[in-house]
Amino acid sequence: MGFLAKALNPDASIPGFLLLSISAVLAGGSLQMGFSIGCMANVIPIIGKVFDLSDVVISLIVSGIAIGGLFGSMIAGYVADIFGRKKVMMVNVIPMIFGTLLQAAAQNQYFLIFGRIISGFAVGVGSTLTPMYLQEISTLRSRGMVGTCHGVTLTSGILLGYLFSIPQLIGDLNTSGISWRVFMAIPIIPALYQTLILLCCPESPRWLCQQNNVQQAAIELSKLRGCKREEVEEEIRGMREEKTGEENVTLFHVIKNPVLRLALFIGIGLHGSQQLSGINVVLSYSPQIFSQASVHNPAIPTVITGCVNVASALSTVVLVDKLGRRPLLLGILTSKKLK
Repeated sequence: MGFLAKALNPDASIPGFLLLSISAVLAGGSLQMGFSIGCMANVIPIIGKVFDLSDVVISLIVSGIAIGGLFGSMIAGYVADIFGRKKVMMVNVIPMIFGTLLQAAAQNQYFLIFGRIISGFAVGVGSTLTPMYLQEISTLRSRGMVGTCHGVTLTSGILLGYLFSIPQLIGDLNTSGISWRVFMAIPIIPALYQTLILLCCPESPRWLCQQNNVQQAAIELSKLRGCKREEVEEEIRGMREEKTGEENVTLFHVIKNPVLRLALFIGIGLHGSQQLSGINVVLSYSPQIFSQASVHNPAIPTVITGCVNVASALSTVVLVDKLGRRPLLLGILTSKKLK
């Protein structure tokens, strides 16, 4: 927590409510997503033997997170606009725990498939609302760095999935026993942490302003900022002015407007370049890839891959506000092309 406060604003103290809110959504959203990606890498050989699974079924189990996440992310924003960010994130713990328990107590392949899809739905909701909530509660000065915390925590979750599933901890094909089941139940911990912490965390002041609940928005913002009343009122005025200037924009309007259309294509291009790079295959099947490359102990290079992933995300935290978003993105895209 102290490290996070220093990173977000090295020149000033960070209110406790802001730190708690950030830690809660990162644990229940970003960390969960990362762990869900990395957790299957070392477990695939074990469940493959326990349930005598084909490669097709294994790929379906692994991709269950993406299948569920597609539907979760599609409805998350709409539901959060109606009920609020905080309430939806707290309720989201239900599918996460239910899906996790299905996987941990799996009796056959169907438990694993549906458990992954249900957990994926929760991951989709969390991965959508986490950046949204972080942006809405952070200060203008720390917004860029707070946003990158999502990526750092996500990659850390992948690394934890690798570390906690190494053969020395959960066993191998001959000695796994119930260890892999205990490992698959780990996501319950951050899910419960998020729910309990969010009970005492503020709702998004920006969402409250959108609901014309300005008085409550000021109360919640004062908790997050810990500053003078005048400063809170000034920020609230800015939120209300933004709301006044907003209009309902449909996909048709976005495509028709050349400025919005360009932004849409840039966003699609950035996400597409990331997904089409094949990184998800590497992250989900690292041990199998290294085994086929005749690496004696594939768990070691798998963990190293996770460490490099985290290091890259950490470097972004440091560089994003110094170099700017565009130069950093151009450098990353150029490096991809050179590879």
